[in-house]
Amino acid sequence: IAGNFRNLPMTWRQVGSGEYENISFETREYKGEYLHIITPAGALTREDRLPVYQATLDLTRSDSYLCMLDNRKGQELSLTGEDIVYFADILADHGIRRVIYAVVTNDPGYGNIIKLIKAIAETKNIAMHAMSTTKFDEAEEFFLAEIEKLAAEK
Repeated sequence: IAGNFRNLPMTWRQVGSGEYENISFETREYKGEYLHIITPAGALTREDRLPVYQATLDLTRSDSYLCMLDNRKGQELSLTGEDIVYFADILADHGIRRVIYAVVTNDPGYGNIIKLIKAIAETKNIAMHAMSTTKFDEAEEFFLAEIEKLAAEK
């Protein structure tokens, strides 16, 4: 994962990482915000995702949760509306009020999942900024721009 950040400013600082069944993550800090880059290595269930949510929420130091799902390898990702509600509740219970999310995938259908995620987040009073792209660079730029906006609000 570290090689993916070659174009990012030197101010990114790695603050955590972990590997679990079929999933790994790396967390980087920039301007007080924590970006969690999650990479699936196989099909993911709710149970596979849960320890990553717990570990990344433990690292998060603000009411914003920044998460990139790097699925350039095209793993099968099953995510139901019920799963999204479950994780939205976990985020809300941890005091998260804003989620910034990007998925890097070649799956054109993921746009519909993002619409569902946004609708559910709204019901939990969580502001949601999300996008889907086929290019890792575009996701990086999205997060840098969102972090700059957050820094300007402080």
